[in-house]
Amino acid sequence: MNLFVKCAQVFCVAAISVSAFGYSDVVTTRDVLASRCDSHLETLRIYDRMTSEWEAFAQERKGKWELDILYKAVEFAADKHEGQVRKDPERSPYIVHPLRVCSRLWHDGAVRNVNTLCTAILHDTIEDTDATAEEIRALFGDRITYATLEVSDDQSLSSDEKKQRQLEHAPHMSLDARLVKLADRMDNVWSIEVSTPIGWDDAKIESYWGWGVKLRNVLHGTNTALETQFDSWFEEHYSNAQ
Repeated sequence: MNLFVKCAQVFCVAAISVSAFGYSDVVTTRDVLASRCDSHLETLRIYDRMTSEWEAFAQERKGKWELDILYKAVEFAADKHEGQVRKDPERSPYIVHPLRVCSRLWHDGAVRNVNTLCTAILHDTIEDTDATAEEIRALFGDRITYATLEVSDDQSLSSDEKKQRQLEHAPHMSLDARLVKLADRMDNVWSIEVSTPIGWDDAKIESYWGWGVKLRNVLHGTNTALETQFDSWFEEHYSNAQ
């Protein structure tokens, strides 16, 4: 098979994959998201706030900021995570978490890089759904795929092995991945503070906080605003625990 035919086949696969998602505008994507999360109010609230600011920012940049790829990421992640839920007592749709991670980067970390924001939305798709690296590469390109793989745990490892691997690898990841990893950990510790996961006791909560602080420490220097926010939560948590 010659190179031209191979390239044509790759293009056709990518085109078919892309056409499976609408992502034509903010309204179309919202409709897809609502259908995948059963119109979960917090999920839609996060989306509405974030996208209104995305639209304004893109307008300011006069077309030099790729907005469509963010809507594509929202639709892709919502589709892949459909039916999955968080561990909170409310059993919130899982998609609320990657959207919050993206929102933390956008609002708290002032991150405006589209690749980083897309990685935040997609960060659990390879690890927790049937999404493949090849599928994500066809839709979102090499950089986003690489960062998404960086933050994906090897599911064949035990929980302790995963944590140790993260501590070893986190400082050496790309900036996209480090930012997402930090925001992801922040959202997870925030989540257990506001709503204790089903079956968790105080010992498990404290262990999770301790692990979160270790990861925050190896990611020192990634984003000052996010780290300052994390530290304030840490101080508040331990002052309340005393």
